[in-house]
Amino acid sequence: MKKGAFKTRYDSYYPWVFLAICLMIWQLAAGYFKIPTYILPAPWAIISKGIEIWPTLLHHLLVTLEEILVGFVLGSLLGAFLAFFISYYALARKIFLPYMVAFQTMPKLGLAPLFIIWFGFGFLTNITIVTSISFFPILVNFFAGLDQFNENEERLMASYNASKNQIYFHVRVFRAFPFLFAGLQLGIILSVTGAIVAEFIAGNEGLGYLTILANNNLETAMMFCALLLLGIIGFVFYHIMDFIQKVLMPWATKTKTLTGSESGL
Repeated sequence: MKKGAFKTRYDSYYPWVFLAICLMIWQLAAGYFKIPTYILPAPWAIISKGIEIWPTLLHHLLVTLEEILVGFVLGSLLGAFLAFFISYYALARKIFLPYMVAFQTMPKLGLAPLFIIWFGFGFLTNITIVTSISFFPILVNFFAGLDQFNENEERLMASYNASKNQIYFHVRVFRAFPFLFAGLQLGIILSVTGAIVAEFIAGNEGLGYLTILANNNLETAMMFCALLLLGIIGFVFYHIMDFIQKVLMPWATKTKTLTGSESGL
């Protein structure tokens, strides 16, 4: 085996080794310094608590997953449609784009009371907040992809008497798919954040609500259990989107994600 191949093969283990070392240090430090559980529970105490309250965790996990998925799907459809709309129609870009940017600059924590008045506490308000947070990075990335077209390819297709719609879909949309997936990867992460923010404000179920409940009761181990599950959700969903992109678009080069103040929190 070549030296380079050996290095590449074992590179993926480094994060797990680092995590194991950190957990070991954490466990030993918590025992040696006798840190109170309500301040910083040891990893083993967190695992034990998670096993003890697993039915409760599972119930709240399913609620949060539903909010994330529904809000993300709605945000994805809304973001992709708006990006296509303002890209295809130049007049729509001039009229609507400033208002979309203005809406995104509004902090969603400030809009949450308005959503509560309209939809009440619970699921509908939560998915509205998730949708409002997740759609903008999808819109921005997909719009950027639609706007980065190759004029020579458009001229070539026009020389073969291709229609405007054929040129648009075969040149612009085809090239914009990697950008769309870059937005989807960012959007799914923000959907997790949005679901937690929504449950903090308007939820009566879910991992965010459970975190607030644990904080009020000084159940720090329970809080860590909820936070751990949230981290796992974000990690898994991000890599699912990455896997789907690789399956659907093996030809696509890695697209740089547009980042910035997309979350609007």
